[in-house]
Amino acid sequence: MRDRERVRFLDGLRGIASVQVLLLHYCAAFFPAIGLLTPALIRHGWERLFVHSPLFLVVDGGASVFLFFLISGVALTYSFEARPFAIVSGVARRVIRLGIPMIGSLILAAAWLVPWPDAHIAAGRLSGSVNWLAIAGPWPITAGGWLREIFLSSFLTGHADGWATLLPAWLVHWLDLPGNASSFNGPLWSLHCEFYGSLLVLALVACRSLAGRWHWVISACLLAILAGNPMGLFVCGHMLAPVIVSPGRRRMLSSGVFRLAGVAALVLAAMAASYRLLAKPAAPLVWWAHQVGLPASYDSFHAQAAIEALMLFAAAILLGPVQRFLSTAPVQWLGRYSFSLYLVHFPILLTVASIVFTATASWPAASLWASVAGIAVTLPVMWGFERLVDAPAITLSRRLRPPAIPEPT
Repeated sequence: MRDRERVRFLDGLRGIASVQVLLLHYCAAFFPAIGLLTPALIRHGWERLFVHSPLFLVVDGGASVFLFFLISGVALTYSFEARPFAIVSGVARRVIRLGIPMIGSLILAAAWLVPWPDAHIAAGRLSGSVNWLAIAGPWPITAGGWLREIFLSSFLTGHADGWATLLPAWLVHWLDLPGNASSFNGPLWSLHCEFYGSLLVLALVACRSLAGRWHWVISACLLAILAGNPMGLFVCGHMLAPVIVSPGRRRMLSSGVFRLAGVAALVLAAMAASYRLLAKPAAPLVWWAHQVGLPASYDSFHAQAAIEALMLFAAAILLGPVQRFLSTAPVQWLGRYSFSLYLVHFPILLTVASIVFTATASWPAASLWASVAGIAVTLPVMWGFERLVDAPAITLSRRLRPPAIPEPT
């Protein structure tokens, strides 16, 4: 990556986002009033502080997934630009980089779910998360369903839910795709978008080498069309990539105007995290998404999540203190393990954490005990997964890179 030190804060941002996803899922399972934004499920008075509140930003993993797409748009632009026309190897590298960890996570998920196939069902009924935890995971568990997810739904086609596939409705019906709730590892839905977003960035990088300045016109038009779709976030990240490493970036960070804009972006992100205050401002985006009519287009909820992701990304770019925090050693450590954390935490939530919650349901702090137990198991599994699966996938994908095209002198 060009001038790695100047963009290393993106790794930290990815790490924080992965923790938000983890926290959201544990809240949805054991504190469903918070995780599902459902006031009727409040059991503790303090939960009111997070429901439809800017404080929800702390656990808003839904927006964090959109933040992943923005970060990928930037990082993949840097990765592809040294070899802008290496289309075949670029696609193969993404298949390996995403596919090997995806398969590894599904093997891990089966290892946890086969012995305890219904632990999450009992826990969901006790916690009140009957519309999320109790219906998450495959039922019944079959080898056919597992293989289908490896070779089809979790990577190439997505799932039948409108927000979890980029395929048109007629093709979803013809393929008889299952819903995301039946997945062995629910968070894998984002890899479907990640893969096709990678191909979009690869095409835009090649377009820049062919079309020169006209590339920005093409990208802007594409961004306008995709403004109401997750793929637009990849285009946005691609267009911002040169800005982040531009020579004037240091001056930008020292400007009072840009610092004020960064603070405003943080405030807007917190407002969007309430999933109520920005519903009306997001309405034109939802209307445009409906007019374009592409699969996976935003509804009001996802439009507000996308706005939150964009504002968080803007704050990270514009605020030097935020970048320094994201570049600290602990946050960088989270960034290194972020993909592994994202891939392994969910099956452990459905099994280990759910078993602990059911066993301690009569205790005052059952939700807390279950969360602590699940996360305590997740951390060493995450560490091993990064060493044995994720890091080798990165190494193997890099071996497919052709020689870089030298910069003109």
